[in-house]
Amino acid sequence: MLYDLLATIVFGVGAGGIAIALRKTIAKGLPGWIVPACAGLAMLAFTIFNEYAWYPNTVAHLPEGTIKAQAVPEARLYRPWTFAAPTVMRFIALSDIAPWPDAQNADQRSANIVLVERWKEAFAVPVVFDCTSATRYDFPAGLPAQPVDLAQQADGVSLENDDPLLTTACKHG
Repeated sequence: MLYDLLATIVFGVGAGGIAIALRKTIAKGLPGWIVPACAGLAMLAFTIFNEYAWYPNTVAHLPEGTIKAQAVPEARLYRPWTFAAPTVMRFIALSDIAPWPDAQNADQRSANIVLVERWKEAFAVPVVFDCTSATRYDFPAGLPAQPVDLAQQADGVSLENDDPLLTTACKHG
Protein backbone atom coordinates (compact mmCIF):
# COMPACT_ATOMS: atom_id res chain seq x y z
CA MET A 1 0.00 0.00 0.00
CA LEU A 2 2.90 2.33 0.73
CA TYR A 3 4.31 1.73 -2.77
CA ASP A 4 0.92 2.55 -4.30
CA LEU A 5 0.82 5.84 -2.38
CA LEU A 6 4.39 6.74 -3.37
CA ALA A 7 3.77 5.88 -7.03
CA THR A 8 0.60 7.98 -7.04
CA ILE A 9 2.50 10.96 -5.61
CA VAL A 10 5.29 10.52 -8.17
CA PHE A 11 2.74 10.51 -11.01
CA GLY A 12 1.15 13.69 -9.62
CA VAL A 13 4.49 15.48 -9.27
CA GLY A 14 5.53 14.37 -12.75
CA ALA A 15 2.30 15.57 -14.36
CA GLY A 16 2.52 18.84 -12.42
CA GLY A 17 6.11 19.30 -13.66
CA ILE A 18 5.04 18.73 -17.26
CA ALA A 19 2.24 21.29 -16.79
CA ILE A 20 4.74 23.82 -15.39
CA ALA A 21 7.03 23.26 -18.38
CA LEU A 22 4.11 23.74 -20.77
CA ARG A 23 3.11 26.97 -18.99
CA LYS A 24 6.63 28.33 -19.39
CA THR A 25 7.06 27.36 -23.06
CA ILE A 26 3.70 28.44 -24.48
CA ALA A 27 3.89 32.10 -25.51
CA LYS A 28 0.42 33.09 -24.31
CA GLY A 29 0.81 30.99 -21.20
CA LEU A 30 -1.61 28.60 -19.63
CA PRO A 31 -3.70 29.50 -16.60
CA GLY A 32 -2.17 28.79 -13.20
CA TRP A 33 -4.82 26.23 -12.23
CA ILE A 34 -3.57 23.87 -14.95
CA VAL A 35 -0.69 22.64 -12.74
CA PRO A 36 -2.73 21.27 -9.81
CA ALA A 37 -5.44 20.07 -12.22
CA CYS A 38 -2.91 18.01 -14.21
CA ALA A 39 -1.36 16.65 -11.02
CA GLY A 40 -4.74 15.66 -9.59
CA LEU A 41 -5.95 14.07 -12.83
CA ALA A 42 -2.73 12.09 -13.17
CA MET A 43 -3.02 10.83 -9.60
CA LEU A 44 -6.65 9.84 -10.12
CA ALA A 45 -5.88 8.14 -13.45
CA PHE A 46 -3.01 6.16 -11.92
CA THR A 47 -5.16 5.10 -8.97
CA ILE A 48 -7.91 3.84 -11.28
CA PHE A 49 -5.40 2.05 -13.51
CA ASN A 50 -3.73 0.47 -10.49
CA GLU A 51 -7.05 -0.83 -9.13
CA TYR A 52 -7.91 -2.55 -12.40
CA ALA A 53 -4.37 -3.87 -12.99
CA TRP A 54 -3.97 -5.52 -9.57
CA TYR A 55 -6.14 -8.57 -10.22
CA PRO A 56 -4.73 -9.69 -13.60
CA ASN A 57 -1.16 -9.04 -12.43
CA THR A 58 -1.68 -11.03 -9.24
CA VAL A 59 -3.30 -13.96 -11.07
CA ALA A 60 -0.49 -13.97 -13.63
CA HIS A 61 2.09 -14.28 -10.83
CA LEU A 62 0.41 -17.04 -8.82
CA PRO A 63 2.79 -19.86 -7.90
CA GLU A 64 2.85 -22.88 -10.18
CA GLY A 65 0.08 -25.32 -9.30
CA THR A 66 -2.21 -22.59 -7.98
CA ILE A 67 -5.42 -22.13 -9.94
CA LYS A 68 -7.77 -19.16 -9.72
CA ALA A 69 -11.22 -20.48 -8.80
CA GLN A 70 -13.43 -17.49 -8.05
CA ALA A 71 -13.14 -13.72 -8.35
CA VAL A 72 -15.20 -11.32 -6.23
CA PRO A 73 -15.97 -8.17 -8.26
CA GLU A 74 -17.22 -5.20 -6.27
CA ALA A 75 -18.53 -1.68 -6.79
CA ARG A 76 -18.16 0.96 -4.09
CA LEU A 77 -19.88 4.31 -3.68
CA TYR A 78 -16.61 6.11 -2.90
CA ARG A 79 -15.16 4.75 -6.18
CA PRO A 80 -17.87 5.71 -8.68
CA TRP A 81 -15.99 4.31 -11.71
CA THR A 82 -16.52 0.80 -10.29
CA PHE A 83 -20.24 1.02 -11.09
CA ALA A 84 -19.38 1.05 -14.80
CA ALA A 85 -16.84 -1.80 -14.46
CA PRO A 86 -16.56 -3.45 -11.02
CA THR A 87 -13.04 -4.08 -9.75
CA VAL A 88 -11.76 -7.32 -8.27
CA MET A 89 -10.12 -6.60 -4.92
CA ARG A 90 -10.13 -10.22 -3.70
CA PHE A 91 -10.29 -13.69 -5.14
CA ILE A 92 -10.07 -17.33 -4.17
CA ALA A 93 -7.56 -19.78 -5.62
CA LEU A 94 -6.85 -23.47 -5.06
CA SER A 95 -3.36 -24.87 -4.63
CA ASP A 96 -1.90 -28.35 -4.19
CA ILE A 97 -4.94 -30.12 -5.65
CA ALA A 98 -4.45 -33.88 -5.36
CA PRO A 99 -6.56 -37.02 -5.01
CA TRP A 100 -7.39 -37.74 -1.38
CA PRO A 101 -6.04 -41.22 -0.53
CA ASP A 102 -9.28 -42.86 0.59
CA ALA A 103 -9.85 -46.43 -0.53
CA GLN A 104 -13.62 -46.12 -0.13
CA ASN A 105 -14.09 -43.02 -2.28
CA ALA A 106 -11.72 -42.27 -5.15
CA ASP A 107 -13.66 -39.13 -6.07
CA GLN A 108 -12.23 -36.93 -3.28
CA ARG A 109 -9.65 -34.17 -3.68
CA SER A 110 -7.48 -32.44 -1.13
CA ALA A 111 -6.47 -28.84 -1.73
CA ASN A 112 -5.63 -25.56 -0.07
CA ILE A 113 -8.16 -22.77 -0.45
CA VAL A 114 -6.05 -19.63 -0.83
CA LEU A 115 -7.81 -16.37 0.04
CA VAL A 116 -6.14 -13.40 -1.65
CA GLU A 117 -7.14 -9.81 -0.93
CA ARG A 118 -5.49 -6.60 -2.00
CA TRP A 119 -3.27 -5.03 0.67
CA LYS A 120 -3.59 -8.09 2.91
CA GLU A 121 -1.49 -11.19 3.31
CA ALA A 122 -2.92 -14.26 1.57
CA PHE A 123 -3.71 -17.28 3.69
CA ALA A 124 -4.63 -20.88 2.98
CA VAL A 125 -7.10 -23.31 4.53
CA PRO A 126 -6.59 -27.06 3.89
CA VAL A 127 -9.77 -28.78 2.71
CA VAL A 128 -11.01 -32.02 1.19
CA PHE A 129 -13.70 -31.94 -1.51
CA ASP A 130 -16.01 -34.88 -2.06
CA CYS A 131 -16.89 -34.53 -5.75
CA THR A 132 -19.66 -37.14 -5.60
CA SER A 133 -21.66 -35.65 -2.73
CA ALA A 134 -20.66 -31.99 -3.41
CA THR A 135 -19.30 -31.56 0.11
CA ARG A 136 -16.30 -29.64 1.45
CA TYR A 137 -14.51 -30.66 4.66
CA ASP A 138 -12.37 -27.97 6.29
CA PHE A 139 -9.24 -28.79 8.29
CA PRO A 140 -7.99 -25.43 9.68
CA ALA A 141 -5.30 -27.19 11.76
CA GLY A 142 -3.97 -29.03 8.69
CA LEU A 143 -4.84 -32.18 6.83
CA PRO A 144 -4.48 -35.41 8.82
CA ALA A 145 -1.39 -37.47 7.99
CA GLN A 146 -3.45 -40.64 7.46
CA PRO A 147 -6.69 -40.96 5.49
CA VAL A 148 -9.63 -40.69 7.87
CA ASP A 149 -13.39 -40.89 7.72
CA LEU A 150 -14.10 -37.29 6.74
CA ALA A 151 -17.59 -37.18 8.25
CA GLN A 152 -16.18 -38.08 11.68
CA GLN A 153 -13.14 -35.77 11.58
CA ALA A 154 -14.59 -32.54 10.17
CA ASP A 155 -17.87 -30.79 9.63
CA GLY A 156 -18.98 -31.06 6.03
CA VAL A 157 -20.29 -28.05 4.16
CA SER A 158 -22.80 -28.90 1.45
CA LEU A 159 -22.06 -27.11 -1.81
CA GLU A 160 -24.01 -26.53 -4.98
CA ASN A 161 -22.93 -28.78 -7.85
CA ASP A 162 -21.78 -25.71 -9.81
CA ASP A 163 -19.76 -24.19 -6.93
CA PRO A 164 -16.58 -22.71 -8.47
CA LEU A 165 -14.28 -24.20 -5.83
CA LEU A 166 -15.80 -27.66 -6.13
CA THR A 167 -15.74 -27.70 -9.94
CA THR A 168 -12.15 -26.42 -10.03
CA ALA A 169 -10.92 -29.01 -7.52
CA CYS A 170 -12.77 -31.91 -9.17
CA LYS A 171 -11.69 -30.90 -12.68
CA HIS A 172 -7.98 -30.40 -11.89
CA GLY A 173 -7.42 -33.06 -9.23
